[in-house]
Amino acid sequence: PFDERRDIQEEALEIVLNALHSRRIKHHGKYFNLDVSGDYEIFPASLQTPHVPLYLAAGTDRSIGVAAHHGCGLMLSTLPAFDRVAIQTEFYRTALNDAPEKWRGNPACGHIDQARWVYVAESDAKAKEDSAAGLVHHIKNFMAKNAAGYLGAVSEKDQGGELDYDELAETTLLHGSPDTVIRRLQQLQEMTG
Repeated sequence: PFDERRDIQEEALEIVLNALHSRRIKHHGKYFNLDVSGDYEIFPASLQTPHVPLYLAAGTDRSIGVAAHHGCGLMLSTLPAFDRVAIQTEFYRTALNDAPEKWRGNPACGHIDQARWVYVAESDAKAKEDSAAGLVHHIKNFMAKNAAGYLGAVSEKDQGGELDYDELAETTLLHGSPDTVIRRLQQLQEMTG
């Protein structure tokens, strides 16, 4: 059921992590039942220990907390403004303190990836001229009522307001001249660590 998607994902994540750590698993849960035991084990085994780096894409406090609790790296969306990303990264780093020791071995644990729209042109005006219409159109379609309901409220952009390129350029994008993009990258780094 769609409304239980987060519960399903959380149960599945436990299964995947336990399977990667032990290569055998017996699980009887609300959504999944499986038994890989006896003469059977999960192959192929990862060359990396305890397993390959695992990241979780997240945008809500619940999903960011799940990523931290399970020692997963965090993947953040292009949509939230820098100040929201700063709050999300701080929440994740704080929540990592409560991660059980058994999950802290993930090579991605503590790593944060941030997706951003980047466009560099000769000037800020040229960047706007080249990208404003297409970018605003894309975000509007992505956040449309029938397209983005599965996301939940992961960004202030989905609150029904009108999108404005200039506001996006100030709060969210890495668009503009080389100097502007460098300044914005430095600002994002300062805000998020």
